[in-house]
Parts: sequence; structure tokens; C-alpha cells
Amino acid sequence: MKNLFYFIHNHLFLFSAWLILFFSIISSITQKLFSKAKLIDINHVKLFINNQSAIIIDVRSKKNFLKGFIPNSINIPLKKIYSYDLNKLNAFKNKNIIFVSDNNIFLQDCVDIFYKNNFKNLFILKNGLKNWNIKKLPLICRK
Repeated sequence: MKNLFYFIHNHLFLFSAWLILFFSIISSITQKLFSKAKLIDINHVKLFINNQSAIIIDVRSKKNFLKGFIPNSINIPLKKIYSYDLNKLNAFKNKNIIFVSDNNIFLQDCVDIFYKNNFKNLFILKNGLKNWNIKKLPLICRK
């Protein structure tokens, strides 16, 4: 135990980096275990789209949405998600709902809001539109 304190004292930066990494991993695992949405890849999204069993909700800003979006997706900017009338989407409660953004950092808030409003089949596109663009899948652009 004395050696551990000696190591921490002499290598504070290294120990701090290790501690941050450790808690980041634990946080990530915990979030995945308790998330109400499943992280899915592009192949699953394409399957859902082809079967017409999903609705895609793009939470990027209107400006970014118009630069390029997945066909038939609905834009509900993240800033407006709290005030959006989800009753407009009641027809989609039994469909798979896929959330899309540039990154998945704040999507858990969207998932929680939809889950509390009895939407149960919730998914998040893994790595967002970045992978969609890498695979050169179609996007619709409007100005």
C-alpha cells in the first residue's frame, strides 16, 4: 500500500490520466447497460428503411439538416426537443425510431423524452452521419 501512495505522489499526472480513463470506461459501460435505446449500425438502419418499419429523427440544427439528411427523416433540432409536441408523432409509436446526429453525445436526452412519452422502440445510429457519409449513402440536400 505504501508503494501505491509513493507511485501516486511521484506520478500524479499519469495516475490522474489513468483515473479519468477508468471512470470514462465505467461511465460508458453503465450508460450502455441502462440506456433505453439500442446503438445500431448502418446495416440495421438500411434494413429498417427498406422494410418501412422506422422513422428517422435528425436532431441537428435546421441549417445542418438542410445541408444533407437521410431521405424521409424528420428534423427536430436538439434545442427544440423539450418543447416539441410529440403528439404529432403518435402514429409512429409502434415503429422503430432512429435518432441521428453529428455525434451521439446529447442523444440520451432525446431518448429519455421519447421513452417517457411511451415510445419504446428507440435506436441511435452509431457514429451518426459520419459513417453514413463514409459509406457514401444517399443524402438529400436543400438550401
